[in-house]
Amino acid sequence: MSGTGYCVWLTGLPAAGKTTLARALGQALELRITTEGHTVQQCAGQVLAHLFAPAALYLGRWAPFHAGHKAIIDQALAAGERVMVGVRPTSPRADRWPAEQRADFVRAAYHGDPRVTVFVLPLDLGSVCIGREVGYAVRKVEVPDGVEEISGTRLREMIRAGIPGWERDLPAGTAQAIRVAEKRNRGNADARF
Repeated sequence: MSGTGYCVWLTGLPAAGKTTLARALGQALELRITTEGHTVQQCAGQVLAHLFAPAALYLGRWAPFHAGHKAIIDQALAAGERVMVGVRPTSPRADRWPAEQRADFVRAAYHGDPRVTVFVLPLDLGSVCIGREVGYAVRKVEVPDGVEEISGTRLREMIRAGIPGWERDLPAGTAQAIRVAEKRNRGNADARF
């Protein structure tokens, strides 16, 4: 079994013995496999159902990803939804940070939360179009009080000018990721952060 992975799916009616069989199989394989450095993982049906559940999609520049952005995405998470965050790959003149760095800013805010998937769109968006709603809803998210005042433009200007206090409107993980990106982008480990 060296270098080969296996996936065993057990399906059947409720109370048919799938969990009992999976535990026994896992124990039998684990005794033999863990000495080779492999692991056996058991997933319950509820976990698998969550993996295949529809997700809420959020699209934006996220330049930078700030507390206002996080507040609207957190609403979906609080409602039990998984979330996909698409980052627009805008031109370097339009955004201070490349799209992959901005995706990292979003990832840093969620610290590897498995309910949040962040990706860079292959092309920038000019519009989002739908013919009709088939199997999904198009909804406007209500912005919590105090969030609308947060301005990405103001934050970018503060960061660019080195004005203190820009961190207060960002999730902690994002603020740290921006500090690292700014140092890397400047190529100077002694940058003002």
